[in-house]
Amino acid sequence: MHERCSIWSHGVRQKKETSLDEAMSSKGLSGLEDAVITSAWNRCAHCKHFGASIKCKASGKFYHFPCGAASGSFMHKATLTLIGSASLAKVGNLGELRPGQGLICRSSQLKRG
Repeated sequence: MHERCSIWSHGVRQKKETSLDEAMSSKGLSGLEDAVITSAWNRCAHCKHFGASIKCKASGKFYHFPCGAASGSFMHKATLTLIGSASLAKVGNLGELRPGQGLICRSSQLKRG
């Protein structure tokens, strides 16, 4: 599994006392093996291919990491939470997510000027 995908994957947790750099090397992660096996059966809500491991907190649909960004999903970096593009209206209802704090989104969503 790719590094970025692994840390965002459903069921994968960063072990206590590990830095983000250690977690990105998969040494500081738990649940990774199960996530790899489970993702083989998960079809991506965006591209429809199997292997998706990142679960939308609102709908339960799965995405690949790049598909989450390409689809216009809300990806909150600080909490490693994805809200799919079809559920964006629910972002405001999730108190722990604050827009503007570590977001990943498509460049077309960014306001210019």
